[in-house]
Amino acid sequence: MSFVLYDITFMVLFTLGVIFFLYRRKKNLKRQGLLYLYPTKVGIRFIDKFSARFENILRPLQYGVISCGYVLMAIGVWIIVRLAWVYISSPTIARDLKIPVLMPLIPYLPSLFKIDYLPPFYFTYWIIVIAIIAIPHEFAHGI
Repeated sequence: MSFVLYDITFMVLFTLGVIFFLYRRKKNLKRQGLLYLYPTKVGIRFIDKFSARFENILRPLQYGVISCGYVLMAIGVWIIVRLAWVYISSPTIARDLKIPVLMPLIPYLPSLFKIDYLPPFYFTYWIIVIAIIAIPHEFAHGI
């Protein structure tokens, strides 16, 4: 059996598991705008313990971290604008590179739209990438 069949099976089982989990606990769901959130205390307790333990280090760092965040956001916007300008001003570079300036992280996007120059992006990879990125990202927001 191919990996694609395993991956689609995993995607269906994962989706059904999430639906079942949220349906059983629908009284805890909170709507915020277009999204439904399921608040928990697990991460909050961990963040509180971490913050209390390393308060002497985190307190002086907060101004540097916030400043660094603004600088990095400005650099990121500049890079995106610069790449977009290169693509607009030089169609030969865009045709040769064959990679868009921005690409959404959606499983099976290359297969659905017949984009042959991107590697396959399976649901399993997507879940792993989201977990690796989202968990530390949200933890940093909490700190």
